[in-house]
Order: sequence, then structure tokens, then C-alpha cells
Amino acid sequence: MKKSKKLIIGSLIAITLGTVGALAAGGFEHRWGHNGDRANMMAERMMKHATEALDLTQEQQAYLEILQQKMIALKTDGMKGKFETRKEVMEQLSQPTLDQAYILNMVQERLRSAEQKAPELIAALAQFSDSLTSEQKNAIKEKIEEHHKHRKDHH
Repeated sequence: MKKSKKLIIGSLIAITLGTVGALAAGGFEHRWGHNGDRANMMAERMMKHATEALDLTQEQQAYLEILQQKMIALKTDGMKGKFETRKEVMEQLSQPTLDQAYILNMVQERLRSAEQKAPELIAALAQFSDSLTSEQKNAIKEKIEEHHKHRKDHH
């Protein structure tokens, strides 16, 4: 996979995560955790916060919920192989010679999986975004900027 294609896919996922994460940044911890229960709990909190902060209509809430479910599915799928991948990499590191082709194949598999889900995730983000008023979009942009500034100040 070309470097530019990887960058585009990674950027799209980061933008989507940043947008939804910024909506969740309402004074509470917004880590997804490693299990579905935690992700669902955070999704509910995010939905409540976004609905109040942006004064979302029922239709907008429905679109946001669809986006959340796509995000949770992507995150959950990404976490599934994380521990196995880490174990396999650790095993490779203990070998006299690192099997580069094997490691590259693992990376490519994970990228293919994310790439397959990207159009669906982007469509859900577009549907939600297109339903927002310009004032709501500006509010989201401000939240994202505040969130990034806050993170930058703490790092």
C-alpha cells in the first residue's frame, strides 16, 4: 500500500475520531477502554453531551448514533487483534532474525481492515455533518480546537 494511501486512511480515521471525541470532551474522561461495555457507556454519555451542547434535533441524534455505532465497531475490531499482534511481534523480536515480511503482512492486514470500513464510517460522518447547521458546525470546530489546545498544554 502506498504511503499516501496509508496517510489518507489514517487521517480520515483520525479526523472522525477527533470530531466524535471532541463532542465527548465535556469535562469527563473520554477514553474508550478495552471492552464493549465501556465503549457503550461512553457513547451514551457522548450522545447526551452532544445533544445538549449542540441542541440536536431527533434526526441529528439518529445520525450521530449511527456514527457512534460505526466508531464503536471500528474500535472494537481494532482492539480484537491488538493483543495477539503484540504477542506475535514479541515472539518475532525473540528470534535471531526478524521476519520482516511476516510483520509487514500483519500491518497490511490491519490496514486493509480499516480501509474496508473507512467508506462506511465516512458516509456516517458525512450524513451527520450534512444535517448540522452552520452554527452547530462552528460549535464542533471550537470544541475540537479547545480539546487540542487542552491536550497540547498538558503534553
